[in-house]
Amino acid sequence: MNKDWQDVTKEKIEARKNFITEWFPEWKKTFCSEMGRRDRRFLELEDKIVWRIEDSMEYTPMRLCTLYFHYYRPRAKYLMEDPEKLLDRHKIVALTQQMILEHFPVTYSMEKQFSRLDDMAIPKSVRLLNVSFAYHFALEFLRAWNKEKHEKKLDLPFDSDALFECLENTEFAREHQKLLALDWDSTFPTPLISQLWYSLEQWGLTHMRK
Repeated sequence: MNKDWQDVTKEKIEARKNFITEWFPEWKKTFCSEMGRRDRRFLELEDKIVWRIEDSMEYTPMRLCTLYFHYYRPRAKYLMEDPEKLLDRHKIVALTQQMILEHFPVTYSMEKQFSRLDDMAIPKSVRLLNVSFAYHFALEFLRAWNKEKHEKKLDLPFDSDALFECLENTEFAREHQKLLALDWDSTFPTPLISQLWYSLEQWGLTHMRK
């Protein structure tokens, strides 16, 4: 086993795979509902959202886990003061957003196949899908992590739906998705995005306490 995988247990990979698998259909409903407010045609496209195929390989939750743990995670050691420590949840979120926006793993079934290496070939609709996927993954992952921490480790009740209520009266969702939609020719700002999610989580926890 590659040394970068030594602390990656089967349970950790299985848990991440199951998280994405179970959350994926819920995200599709959320996306179509949000887009349906602009154009009702999106309400009919939920079943058209699928995992993308590239070079005869389908992007699946397991493939995303393999990419994350084998490629993105080992290259994130520079984010850590102590490379031997585990990545915190905010860096996991930022790295996963980077991975999604470099691979575009979801698409519409009626779209033509394309290579992620040809940025000009990526349909605008597919870019929009993956921006939403990356944004909502961050929200849901942090909700789930905090719920587990408070209920299993601290033995305290936790309303995960309330964690990001503080964002509801802001333009953060729109502005963050505009940021994610940029064509990142240079390095994705993973450290900055990680700090952003840390700040938003702390704001949400403070909001809940008050």
